Amino acid sequence: MPHIAPICLPERGSDFLGQYGWAAGWGALSPGSRLRPRTLQAVDVPVLDNRV
Repeated sequence: MPHIAPICLPERGSDFLGQYGWAAGWGALSPGSRLRPRTLQAVDVPVLDNRV
């Protein structure tokens, strides 16, 4: 059985700049490839400023 649960959203105005979050998925293993992983891929990524 998958481990799926709802997430809690942060309060308005919360600042996560300089912290890390997770990105996960079963997308292509390389650009243009049709190969897909058999296991979920995950990476921690830095939170960037969203102001332009």
